[in-house]
Amino acid sequence: MNDAQVEILLKAKDQTAKTLKTFQGRIQAITGSVLSLKGGLGSVAGVYGFQQLVTSLTATGKQVARLDKAYAEITGSAAAAGQEFDFLRTTSDQLGQNFYVLADVYKGFAAASKGTNLEGQATRDIFKAVTRASASLGLSSENTRGRCTPSSK
Repeated sequence: MNDAQVEILLKAKDQTAKTLKTFQGRIQAITGSVLSLKGGLGSVAGVYGFQQLVTSLTATGKQVARLDKAYAEITGSAAAAGQEFDFLRTTSDQLGQNFYVLADVYKGFAAASKGTNLEGQATRDIFKAVTRASASLGLSSENTRGRCTPSSK
């Protein structure tokens, strides 16, 4: 993926985030209208579930934006950040781990190794070995997070 393609993707991501924010506002307005018109527990539960879905989508969009920004800062460019995301997608798929949790954990690894002789492929190799070991022990991505972060004891 070249820089121009990455820029297009980043612009699309930003536009999606704006659209999601607008969509969330509209859903909240619709939810208020529906709740004022509809009675009964079933109707409220259905609207609440839909509102939770919209809230979850918005939160995921914000999480992606934070990860994009962090990785661009750590790696120095959007293109390099894209390469790290490709590595993480492949790793999460191969090992059956949650991409977002791995991306959050790996962010710490990459930042800690920046400017050292472990930066780059060596960091990826170490991270993948730890993640593979965790997966073979049947640990979830969340369990791995607790064992991989520098603050864990």
